[in-house]
Order: sequence, then structure tokens, then C-alpha cells
Amino acid sequence: MKQNDFLQNWRKKALDKLKNQGRDEYLLEIQLLIEHCTGINSAKQLWFDKELNNAELERLNYSLQELLNNKPLAYILGEKDFYDIKLHVNQNCLIPRPETELLVDTVLALTNKNKVVNIADLGTGSGAIAITLAKHLPHSQITAIDISVPALEIASRNAQLNGISNISFHLGNWNDNLSDEFDFIVSNPPYIAEDDPHLANLSFEPQQALIAKNNGFADIFYLIDNCTLNLKKDSYLIIEHGYEQGQEIRKYAENNGNYYNIKTLRDLANNERITLMQKK
Repeated sequence: MKQNDFLQNWRKKALDKLKNQGRDEYLLEIQLLIEHCTGINSAKQLWFDKELNNAELERLNYSLQELLNNKPLAYILGEKDFYDIKLHVNQNCLIPRPETELLVDTVLALTNKNKVVNIADLGTGSGAIAITLAKHLPHSQITAIDISVPALEIASRNAQLNGISNISFHLGNWNDNLSDEFDFIVSNPPYIAEDDPHLANLSFEPQQALIAKNNGFADIFYLIDNCTLNLKKDSYLIIEHGYEQGQEIRKYAENNGNYYNIKTLRDLANNERITLMQKK
């Protein structure tokens, strides 16, 4: 048997490859990759050695090559942690980011778990926002909308995975088919401009969930203009956006004339990340 057919030797070579590629989290990536492909947890990997069988070696080598080709680890593993839930993810939905947890925190700070609230999550994707809010606001009713059938399928699967029943999923474009009035409308819409250089690092993710016309503002402005139709008086529209977009969004919301208490909150990296406003 060749030396590289043993776990510790494979692990060392894989770590070297990722480290040489300049990856910041290469140790964590390899730990998760090995556990995914062999079932050996990260603690045991530090001391345990074994001869890898052909199936394990094939899975490890294939997954490592995907990682070296810059495929996101979450897509390789097929799952991602968000807030305090676990989500299935694939290339039909965006990978949930830690920055989006600020949106969840903001809603939870504006209400409480014993209150009955009606929330719409527009562009739900994997269901990260909707499912987390449904878990922490068990008396609420969440309506999750997406234009993508495959995204809705994975969001529905994630709700089942997390034992959530107070969500209804619907196919639609933003709030076009909504008839109710909501206490909160939340959204993490596409907000990257078509010529943004950051897109080069996001090629594996669904582009329609990333890119918006009008230099990244088209969908955000659409939500600001149209969500007043489905908001109760004094209720909130809360939108995630790019770190340089806050000022323009506040200005647009003010000019719209249907909102007050317009403000932008910063994420843990001190970047402007979400803007919230109340309907007059």
C-alpha cells in the first residue's frame, strides 16, 4: 500500500496544498472535509491513523480538488451552519453568510417570542432568515417567497430538517402575489453590480441571487417602492445590502415619502449592512 493511502499522510499533504494556495482557514477546511468523507471527527483526526479504502480515498481526493478549484466548502459538504440552525445548501441557493445574522438579530430585538407577528421573507433562498425567525418566534407566521423553484425546494427541506412548521413557501417575484399585511418584511436581495470584480470569487453561486441592475440597487429600490402595499402602519421593512450602499438607500427611502425612522446598522466588521424603515 502506498504511503499516501494512510489518513495522516493524506491529511499532511492536503494541508500543505491548501496552505500553499494561501487559504486562511485551511486547517478547518481539511477537518470538515475528512469528517465529511470518512466520518472521522476533527478531534480524532489529530491522533488517529488508518489505511484509507479506495472509496474514502476517491472521495477525499475529489473533494480536495474541488476545494483547490475554489468551489465553496459549503457546497462540497452540502450544508452550512447559520445562527443556531443547520441548513442544506446546493448551487441553487446562496450560501448563508454570518453578516445576515444581523438582520435576524434586528427583528428579534424589535419583537419578542411571545408576540404573534406576521413576517414575509422575500427572496428566501435556502430559507436561512425565515427558518431562524420561525424558530425564535414560534407564535409567528412566516411567508417565504422566492422566484426559484429549486431554491424553494431546498428551503422547504430545511424547514423540515429543523422541525419548523410555522412557515409557508410560495413561488413569486418579491411581493407581487402577497395579499396580507405584515409586521415585518425582510429581504436579502441581489445587490451586486453587474461589473463588480467581487463576482469573480462567487462564480459557483446563483448569479440571479447576486446581481442587480442599476449598479446593484434595482431590486432594493423595487422593494422600497412596492412593499408599502403589504406593510401595516408603523411596521418594518428591513433590507440587507452592500457595505457602501447605505447612504444611497437611506436617501431613496426618504424621497419615497412613505417611510420614517430610516436607519442603517453596522455588522461585526463595522460595515453598514442592513437598513430598516417604518411605514408611515
